[in-house]
Amino acid sequence: MKKKAQIALWMLTKFAMVFFIFGLTLVMIALADRQSAATCDSQAQGTAASIAGAIVNVINSPVEDESKLLTLEAALGVGKEDFQKYTIFLTKKGGSVVVNVTAGKGCNAFGRAPFDEKTDVHLTSLELTPSKAFDRSRYLVLIKCQPKTLSGGKLFSRQVFFDNCKQSDVSACRSLSTKEIDACCGWSGVASQAACKSAG
Repeated sequence: MKKKAQIALWMLTKFAMVFFIFGLTLVMIALADRQSAATCDSQAQGTAASIAGAIVNVINSPVEDESKLLTLEAALGVGKEDFQKYTIFLTKKGGSVVVNVTAGKGCNAFGRAPFDEKTDVHLTSLELTPSKAFDRSRYLVLIKCQPKTLSGGKLFSRQVFFDNCKQSDVSACRSLSTKEIDACCGWSGVASQAACKSAG
């Protein structure tokens, strides 16, 4: 009888240990997931803030003509060796360019780059896919120019353009010398509002 009691107590102790280890594992997994989600949010927010800040800097820079390339990382780092795919959306809303970085459920962030009435932003919406397996977005190109020679002597706003560059060779990305931007800003001829509207 005593031996049976000892066996029962031993089995109960073993079951208790198994359940304790199982419960502890679930807690550790939950904590790791929560930490990964927090890291993802932090990385997404940093990316959104960096892009919005770069747009503001280009718009407000005293340089009349400027082209800036932002390198897009292929994934967001969410742990020591973990990475998360993400997408960037740029949208013009009112007097701002809204930057939305999303990396799946529960991991997204927003940034905002305001501009004034003296700035004509050539953007409706733009989707950047840095994590796409093939034909991925490698650079976000920001271009600003001030028209030099004006049609009819009329002044119009500084022009800001965006480009989703998927080329590994940066020289193949859209630039200040791109034909439609040249026509808009008057490098080699007369700039006109009509040319700027078609430059998009």
